[in-house]
Parts: sequence; C-alpha cells; structure tokens
Amino acid sequence: MVNMSLVKPVAGQTIDHNLSLVLVLYLCVALVYGLVTPIYEGPDEIGHVLYVKHIAEGRGIPVQSPEYARAYGFGQEGSQAPLYYALNAALVRVFGLSLDDLEGLPAINPFSTCGRPRGRDNVAFYRHDPRQEVFPYRGAARAVHVMRLFSALLGVVTVAAVYVATRLAFPGSQEAPLLAAALVAFNPQFAFMGGVVNNDNLVNCLTAVAVAFTLYCLRCGFTWRRALVLGILCGLAPLAKLGGLMALAFAGIALLVGLWRHPGRLVVLGAVLGVAFLAVAGWWFVRNWMLYGDPTGVNMMLSIYGGRGGWPAHLIIPEIFDTFRSYWAAFACGLTFPIPVHWLFGLLVGAGVVSLVVGLVRKGDKGTRGQGDTGTRRQGDKETRRQGDRETGNAEGAIVWLLFMWLVLVVAAWARWNQITFAALGRLLFQANVAIGALLGYGLARLTSRPRWVLVGVEAGLFLLALSGAVLVVRPAFALPVRYPVAAYPAPPEQLPPATFAPNATATASDDLIEVVGYEVAPRSLEPGDTLQVRLFLQAARPITGDYALAIQLLSPVPGDETTLINYNTIPGSGNYPTYVWQPDEVIDDPYVLQIPEQVDRAQAWRVVVIFYRLSDGERLSVRVADHSTDEMLDLGMVRVGASEPAEGCHQNGPLEGEVPPDARLESAPVFGQVAALRGAQVSSAGETLRVALWWEALAPLAADYTVFVHLIDEDGQLAGTGDGPPLGGAFPTSVWNPGDWILDEHNVPLPPDLPSGVYTVQVGWYDPTTGARLPAVQAEERLAQDAVVVGTWPKH
Repeated sequence: MVNMSLVKPVAGQTIDHNLSLVLVLYLCVALVYGLVTPIYEGPDEIGHVLYVKHIAEGRGIPVQSPEYARAYGFGQEGSQAPLYYALNAALVRVFGLSLDDLEGLPAINPFSTCGRPRGRDNVAFYRHDPRQEVFPYRGAARAVHVMRLFSALLGVVTVAAVYVATRLAFPGSQEAPLLAAALVAFNPQFAFMGGVVNNDNLVNCLTAVAVAFTLYCLRCGFTWRRALVLGILCGLAPLAKLGGLMALAFAGIALLVGLWRHPGRLVVLGAVLGVAFLAVAGWWFVRNWMLYGDPTGVNMMLSIYGGRGGWPAHLIIPEIFDTFRSYWAAFACGLTFPIPVHWLFGLLVGAGVVSLVVGLVRKGDKGTRGQGDTGTRRQGDKETRRQGDRETGNAEGAIVWLLFMWLVLVVAAWARWNQITFAALGRLLFQANVAIGALLGYGLARLTSRPRWVLVGVEAGLFLLALSGAVLVVRPAFALPVRYPVAAYPAPPEQLPPATFAPNATATASDDLIEVVGYEVAPRSLEPGDTLQVRLFLQAARPITGDYALAIQLLSPVPGDETTLINYNTIPGSGNYPTYVWQPDEVIDDPYVLQIPEQVDRAQAWRVVVIFYRLSDGERLSVRVADHSTDEMLDLGMVRVGASEPAEGCHQNGPLEGEVPPDARLESAPVFGQVAALRGAQVSSAGETLRVALWWEALAPLAADYTVFVHLIDEDGQLAGTGDGPPLGGAFPTSVWNPGDWILDEHNVPLPPDLPSGVYTVQVGWYDPTTGARLPAVQAEERLAQDAVVVGTWPKH
C-alpha cells in the first residue's frame, strides 16, 4: 500500500490559477467555432440533432432498422448510446426550445464541394437560411446553438480532467499539467468539436474524468466509496458512446495494480466496481441483446452505415497520416490548414515524444541507483523516508505506465474499428487525450531548463492556431458576401449599361428582377492551370421570391458553337446567400475564382457569360441590356486562354518541331505587320472544298481584330475562290493574341463546280475588315507584292 501521509499533500495541491485562463480561453475558442460553423455542418451533426429531436418529442430511444433510420434522418447515429442525446433533449425541453422546423434532413446544396473544397465556394453541404442562422437565432438554429454550448462546457471539464491527471502522474513538474491542458484545449480540432453537436464530446469528458479519478484512487488508495464512484463513472461512459467501455477496462487494470498484494480487498472492491457499472449501464447492453442479438448494437449500426472487410495494406500508411492530420485539424467539410502548419504539429509531437522518452529513461536509472544504496545508509527515520520515497515513486511509475496503457488501449480500439469500417478520423483518438496531453506535456516541460518559456510558447502558439482555424479557415468558407448600401457601394472596375435578369423579356412590376450594376474579370489573358477572377455587383430591384442559381461559363465566341471550357454553377454568395433573402437596399459584392483546366488543346479566346436560372426546373432568366432584350446570357467580354505545353520531347529543336509538320514548314517565314509570322502552310483538297491549314506565331500584340484572306488564284491571276475569315473562325481574335502564341488556323475554300482545269495558286494575307487595308507582308527582308504570300499550288484536272 502507498504511504497515505506522503501522497495526500500531492492530491490536495491547489489547482494552478493559470488553468482558469486556459479553460476560459478554450471555451471562447470553442464558442467561436460554433458561431462560424453553420448548423448541421459539423461531423454527422444533423444525425445527432435529429436523435435529440426524436427523444425531445417523446419518441424515446430509437429502435433501429435501416428503414427507421432513413425515415427519421438520423442514420447510423440512432444506434448510438442515449446519454448525450437525453441530456440535450432535456435542455431543449427545459429551455422551451423548438426543433419543429427541422423535418427530416435539410435540403442539400446541389453544388456542394463538401469534403473536396474547391476555392472554398459552396463548401456547405446543406442549404442555409441566413435569416434564421443569425444571432439571436430562430427555431432549430437556436436549439442547436444551445446544444453546442453544452458541448463546449463538456470540453471544459475534459481539459480540467487532463490537468488533474497530469498532476497526479507528474507531481514534481509545475509546467507539465498546464502544458497538457493547453495541448488538449488548444488543439484546433478539439476546439472545433467542442463547438458542434456530437456525442464524442460527452464520451471524451466522461472517460477523461474516469481515468483521472482512477489515477487518484491509485495514488491515494482504493476504498469502497471510491470504487463505487469509479463504477458509476465507468457505467456512464459507454452510455455516451460504446468506446466508453474502455474506462471500465482501465479501472479494472488499475485496481489490480493497486491491490494485487491484497487479494481479499481486490475481490471486494472489484465487485463494488462491477456492480456499480452494471447498475448504471447494464440495461443498455441487455436492451441491445434483446433487440438486435448483439449487446453492443454495432452490427445494426454497420448495417446502416456500411463497413469494410479489413484494413487494406496499401491504405495503412496513408490513413495513419490522414488520422494524424485530422487529429489536429479537419474542420467542417474537410476544411483544414495548409500542409506546413501540419508539419509544425508533427515537430511539436516529435519534440515532446523524444524528450519524454529521455526523461523516463533517466528517471528509471535514478530509481535503480537509489535502490542499490539502501544497504549502506542509516536506519531509522532516513530509512522510513526512503521507503516512502520508493512507494511514492512506485505509484508515480505505475500511473505513468497506466497512461501509456490507456493510450495503447484507445489506439488499438481505433485500429480495430478502422478494420470494420472506414474511421481514419483523428477525433476518434480524443478519448486518449488524457494520456496524450499528460505524456506530451511532461515531455515538452523537460525540453529546456526554462520550461516556463516552453509553456508560454506552446500555449500562445496553439491558442493562436486554434483561433485562426475558426477565423481564417472556417469562417471565410461560410461567410456571407460583402453587401453595401445602394447609395454607398464602390464603383465597380467595369461598368455596364443597365443590365437585368427577369423571368421573361417583358418583366412586370411583380416579377423578380436581378440587376447587374458592374463587374470585374481579371486577368484577361491566362494560361492552363491559372485562375480567373470574376466579381459581380448584384442588386435585387425588389424583394425576390424565387430561388435562383448562378452560372458563369467560358463559351466559344464563334456563333453557333456551344463548346464550353468552364461551366461553373453556384448558389449566389459562394453558396451562402440565396436570392430569396436579398434586400433591395443592398448591392452584393459576389466574387468567384475559376480554375482553368490544366489541359487545353489550343490557344483561343472565350466569352465570359453569366446566367441566372430557376433552381427548381432549370429555366433561365431573360437578359435585358439598356432596355434591349438580348438572350439568356450576359456577356462580360472575352479572355484569352493559352494552350497546354506539348508532350515532353516535342520541342527538342524549338517550337517549330512540335507545332508544324515537317512537310508544311516554311523555310523563310513571312511576317505580317511585324506582329504575326506564318511558320507553316498546307494545302489539300477534300471533295468540293480546298482545305488550307496555316500555322501562325504571334510576335507582338495587335490592337485590332484582323481577318485572314485565303485566295485561290487561277493561271491568269484572277480570283477563283476565297476562304477569308477571322482566325479559328472567330474563336481567337487577333486583339487577344499574346506574343509567343501558336495558332493552327484552318480555312476552307469552296470550289465552284464549273472551275476549269489548270494549276491554281493559294495566296494568304491579313486585312482590317473595317477599312480593307492589308498588313504589310515581308519575306526574306523583301516586301511581297499585294502583301500576300503564296503558300501552295493546287492542280485541277
């Protein structure tokens, strides 16, 4: 037995006042996460809320089946143990909250990128009404935020339990308990989970308290009262979540360690522990056995959620890395920090682990040397103190190894669960936080001879990271767009004549009317993989009743050609500000970032167009510009997109090698107006059409849009046919060419059916379609006649 006179002062130490600051700061950060995360967007949050609703409305604990889970919307969460949901249901009823406006699953955002955020647009998985989800909230939104507050308070208790457990494990270190508390409290993922509705918060709290109380019992001695309280805690934990069963296993191991020399007391107190556990939690396992033939209810949960037959070997390493990453930061819908931030977490853990191992090894060496000296020292009081020191050291050592055992137990349970179903989720390891925090906290406290500097640095650094996760990562993804008063909005970079979208071309005073008061498109020249920024300034001419989606497209500028490079669809406001909440007294600044594909076949121009359409049936709104009906698209001008690089090896001898076939190359390339060079040409016939392929290289910018003339000339020098036209049939106007662009430009010359036999020449050049003036043509430093170059001949038999 441990010498009680030696350990009681340790157990009775005053809680460090700095802990209060950590707890308050944690609560603030968790609440911030709850405020910036829209309701139901937390991990499985909608299922947890619907479970609460099921109990709050008097339906009791669900009797699960796949059909029942779908009918009420809570899915596999309806198979969870009921304590967390019963407590939240009590909050709903006590405070007179309502979940009546939540009928089954909310409407899903049809353009959601949840789990694969793309430019942070449409991150939300569900549709949200900003009118309800703004303080002081209404309906279900208010109930959800009260439940989130409860989750945050459970997190406060968890952090306090980590602090107590660390003091019990390492009473000689003043900094280790605070470091442990900070490592848990300011873990951005833990703070985020404290801001959403999830039963993990309760099981994390109860297991942390159970582990801390178990360590207290081990240090101060087991009594029947303490065994009774411990049994109750161990019984409550699995009523929060099945993983809480590990608390009972941990308590049993600790009881065996503390009383293995006293088998009689071990049996009695073990019986007290077991009876208290069964009295609290036994009914739940009996119920599951009777309903599902499985005391845990796991089989029914997997029948709803789905499982997998083992942990594929090729996924073990990637999923371990994913789990580590998400242990620190995996917010709503997969939002997270940039990779370098996760490297910092890795360095923090690595430093703590190395220092911990070194510290424990040295501590063990000192203990061994101390025991070897006992035979040569004085007896009496010194021997009594030495015996007490050994007993205290033995208790500390047992506690430390028990913390390791708790960590291993949680990790092993997670690994087994990940074999059964996909579970590469770091938050599932939060039950081990009481061990992770204590062990890493002790390791970090030993890094330097001035541990308080480490304490301040870790606390401040993690706090700022946790807060930045809420403010800089989560909030922007779900924030409403900037809105300006109509009388005071900034001048848009690019102005438009009055442009409106309406359900029909002759809109009446009762129709929805969306005005585009300005826009910005930048840059106007892009390469594959670049991003195009499109910024719209929108206004509701009157309150809008319809629910409209917005499309931004990059279309071919050739009339009749429906080729599309980008077709981006969204709910306005990056998915967060539906049209039915727009107000006539505001101008909405609605920016978007569009990704140009990495592979683009050819350089050309694309029209940037905006479309509004009814979300329910896809019917487009009509567009009027300056009181003239146009079509169903608002044109914002053109952008140039270059071609992707040719395959590796194509440019061994310069651009010509990859762009122009050898038999089409021109040895002396003619240059037109010092702005365009003809690098190759090929003439071929196809039935009643002569095909002329031209390979142009842009040398300098062109201010105007020029037309290529392709003339078929007979032996008398007379015009026999033409194939004039803008480059690429109008898809690449010369005004958007960039120096270095290569353009394969094909022209077709119709052949008259009565064309006489003979040898015809094909001449090519450029002219301004508004004036008819040709660009000067120079070849081998000589001006060409009529500013035209002969690119080939064609014999007519």
